[in-house]
Amino acid sequence: MLFPSKKGIKLGFYKGNELPDPDHILEGSGKISRYVEIKDEKQIESPAIKDLLKNSLTAYKQRIKK
Repeated sequence: MLFPSKKGIKLGFYKGNELPDPDHILEGSGKISRYVEIKDEKQIESPAIKDLLKNSLTAYKQRIKK
């Protein structure tokens, strides 16, 4: 999910509370979703965000197989 905000863009992850986040970049306190606030273009290229996207895709593929 993408959420434009005054500070930047929030990249939201459904079931983000279940994703590995060794760099602790996920924010939010909801029961299921988490997000990363992207404030500049350099942040998009960060390895931590790339890992979250890969892990999110893997988790999605596992959910749809069930």
